[in-house]
Amino acid sequence: MTIEEVKDYINSSTEYDFLRDYPHKIAFLTLGGSYAYGTNTEDSDIDLRGVFLSDKREILLNDSTKLVDTKKDTDTVMYTLKKYVDLCAKGNPTTLELLYNRPECYLYISDIGMELIKNRNMFLSKKIWYAFNGWVEALNEQAVRSYDATVLTEDQINLVRKKACKAMMHVIRVMHNGTALLKTSTMQTYNFELLRRALLLLRDGVYCSSMMIKGRATDHMLKRFVPSNDFGELFDVFYQAFENAFKTTTLPNEPDWDRINNFLMTTNERIVRGMV
Repeated sequence: MTIEEVKDYINSSTEYDFLRDYPHKIAFLTLGGSYAYGTNTEDSDIDLRGVFLSDKREILLNDSTKLVDTKKDTDTVMYTLKKYVDLCAKGNPTTLELLYNRPECYLYISDIGMELIKNRNMFLSKKIWYAFNGWVEALNEQAVRSYDATVLTEDQINLVRKKACKAMMHVIRVMHNGTALLKTSTMQTYNFELLRRALLLLRDGVYCSSMMIKGRATDHMLKRFVPSNDFGELFDVFYQAFENAFKTTTLPNEPDWDRINNFLMTTNERIVRGMV
């Protein structure tokens, strides 16, 4: 589906009625995942991400019992404004990238949501290096997956391979975005031309190899999907650029806490006064 077709589906499907009757006011709602990255296919899932506002009672009582609202059946994740801001200030890749989507990816943006997007540079600091690098390390671990071919069906084995390849794709994507933020203080969640083609090759398994390993408890042999040597060379190129960007970045050590806190304070004040 195209992005417009996805939007039409969301607007007409009863699966998403919970958004139309959402108990909190929404700051912004956007497509995430493959539709945001430009790596979607006809079979791609629809990922929705958004930020919602606490109400007057929650603000005054400092009630933060529900910081993240997840609807697994529709792959929807909604963050409270406070939780979302905290994650962005820490340099979290999955929350920061939502502020750099293409305009057509947003399904709804309130005045507060637009203010958040326009002031996205207040979150930028050297913390990006540490947060993005942590994600790269975690994704590299996910790119190595073992399986027992005598137990799993062919479809199950293909699913294991798909997860390994997808992790490799995200390794490169996250490093690329982190490099852009450290070098230029901006990024594009959507991947264009050459990078997009490289990501699709990674996702489709061109850089995935398999090998035999011995099981830990027995002599039974297992199979393992691993990144190929070509992926190792690709990784080195992107990681060196990422590391050099960190060494030469002009970003401050900390995000702009004055702007962040002022944004939260004025937003909460507007909510309490009934101005939102």
